[in-house]
Amino acid sequence: MSRVPSPPPPAEMSSGPVAESWCYTQIKVVKFSYMWTINNFSFCREEMGEVIKSSTFSSGANDKLKWCLRVNPKGLDEESKDYLSLYLLLVSCPKAEVRAKFKFSILNAKGEETKAMESQRAYRFVQGKDWGFKKFIRRDFLLDEANGLLPDDKLTLFCEIKSALFLKDFEQPFTQCVWRTLMAIKLALATLPLKYHGLVFPVLVSLHSLCVHF
Repeated sequence: MSRVPSPPPPAEMSSGPVAESWCYTQIKVVKFSYMWTINNFSFCREEMGEVIKSSTFSSGANDKLKWCLRVNPKGLDEESKDYLSLYLLLVSCPKAEVRAKFKFSILNAKGEETKAMESQRAYRFVQGKDWGFKKFIRRDFLLDEANGLLPDDKLTLFCEIKSALFLKDFEQPFTQCVWRTLMAIKLALATLPLKYHGLVFPVLVSLHSLCVHF
């Protein structure tokens, strides 16, 4: 079990506000990748706007989020007809939404990533929603054998995903904060002259009573 971080005790704070309670929210992010190879790519006869989809995939056997890649070999629309369009699609999701970042690239004959493009932020996905790039790569550049992006007429797309699965809150109850304050005052009391102990003692008794009764 991972240790939950906590703020420094009051004795260590030189200035600034002191909270009566606090909460630490952790966003769990899962990173995974997927590779999709399309054989005989130059024979794709899809017209502008038509789609090829990959098989569905997820981050693991226990992940209920299902994704797939979607390609428009001749672009999504008139504006992108000279490009290959590439998107990440959320196929199924048990929750209302999920936020994810993604990165697309093409693997060349050496297995190296080329022509990489990535999202600039975490996008909101709902079931059936896709995000990607309408102008991922120019078709003439992709089909040019000199560029080495279609070895043996195979297009290999590589996708990396960072998906936020859930939020988890860790709370610091009021009682614990009082107890931490009590310990801090006791520590400070050790440095005070004896004549001031009588003034501080009633405060310690009150704080101890709070810890016992809450």
